[in-house]
Amino acid sequence: MRHLLTLAATLSLSAPALAATSPISMTYRTVHYTCSGGTKLDVIYIRFATRPLFAVVNWQGKQYGLAEALSASGSRYAGLYGPAQAPNGLEWWEHQGQAELNAFTSSGKTKSLLTACKAPRG
Repeated sequence: MRHLLTLAATLSLSAPALAATSPISMTYRTVHYTCSGGTKLDVIYIRFATRPLFAVVNWQGKQYGLAEALSASGSRYAGLYGPAQAPNGLEWWEHQGQAELNAFTSSGKTKSLLTACKAPRG
């Protein structure tokens, strides 16, 4: 949560024109996923105004902040920072109730880290 507040403070300081015209509402929700092999993963989706712009992936005891990225379908988030098995960054891609965590390779392609991630319905 501390990271979310720091992010919100940074955004409000870097966008004084927006702050002067109208307040920006920030909300977040945490989704608990279970991936293939039983791996658990929590993702915090941060929404400013009406769109989710960031996802914070809690994986292997660390948090990785990913920004919204272009996607032909679904919701895609990417970041340039990742763990040892993803030194070129991470990609989180959710589509129709299923998601996957990928590592960017040095050639610019992706390699799967976690697949078939699903959140409980309800």
